[in-house]
Amino acid sequence: MNGESLRSQAGLNALGTLALAINHIWRARCLAKFEDQTISGALVIRMVEKDLRLLNMSYRPKRTLTKQQAVQLERFGIVPRQVWPKGGTWLGWSKPSLGHYKINTDGAFKDGLAAIGIIIRNDKGDVVLAHWDRVNVESSDQAEVEALGTRIALGQELGLTSWVIETDSSVAFGAFRGKRTNLKMYYWAKRFGFNNEHLELVRREVNRTADCLAKHGLRSSGLRVTEIANIPRDAN
Repeated sequence: MNGESLRSQAGLNALGTLALAINHIWRARCLAKFEDQTISGALVIRMVEKDLRLLNMSYRPKRTLTKQQAVQLERFGIVPRQVWPKGGTWLGWSKPSLGHYKINTDGAFKDGLAAIGIIIRNDKGDVVLAHWDRVNVESSDQAEVEALGTRIALGQELGLTSWVIETDSSVAFGAFRGKRTNLKMYYWAKRFGFNNEHLELVRREVNRTADCLAKHGLRSSGLRVTEIANIPRDAN
């Protein structure tokens, strides 16, 4: 490759990077406006930084879970189906800041049955509690909201005070943020009196473990399990 070709390639790379940055700035601006927050340079920068942190997490070729997530699920006897990520992009769960806990929640709904999955981990990434249960709801959105609400009781049982909650459901996220776009979900979420300052909307790949637990709950005959030692080893 000659010098001219190298310069052309470098120019294309720089242009691609600029386009990506502009795209993230625009998305952050739109999100800020959508959430009815005061748009400011600092707010947009924070949103861009958060989005870029998600994109820049450790890359792993053709894997669904982080090594840590895989080990934790193996401890539970749960072997999730492998899904090949599109485009070679891999995103994974990250540990919370020192002294905090991270709670991931998810809901599942199939053939009239619904279940929730919740996993709580500490700042070292160790599992503090894993939970799944059948719930009496009528849709997947209600299951997602129910999963977020149930984590309140679990957190209180453990005496947790500093936590971050992650969900991949935009409907549940909006409902707990007080958005009335979906009134049914808004009032369903309002029952829990949720403090939304600790809630984060993440990509599905980040929430993979909670998703596996929720799907396992669909096959668990309605059993509620909160003791890690009692988690069955028959999920797949």
